[in-house]
Amino acid sequence: MNEKTTTRLEKPESAEKAVRKEVEEMEVAKMEFILGIVIFIADIWAIINIFQSHGASTGAKVLWILLILFLPVIGLIIWWFAGPRTSRPQRV
Repeated sequence: MNEKTTTRLEKPESAEKAVRKEVEEMEVAKMEFILGIVIFIADIWAIINIFQSHGASTGAKVLWILLILFLPVIGLIIWWFAGPRTSRPQRV
């Protein structure tokens, strides 16, 4: 009889742990989704800026776009530091 009593007491605790774990997994999935959307928007912004850059050749633009498409995060970081820039008028 003691065994049945202890298993009954353990079930709510294990169910509570399972619910907590599921909630934590949903929160992580939500954060991953938001991060994915942010990266996607940043990649689209970078591709638009690559198209608008006047100083780069067509081949260079294609290579930058391919880099961003195949390596979204790393390509975006590399483009940010070394990519073609739009020519801006200089202020006097």
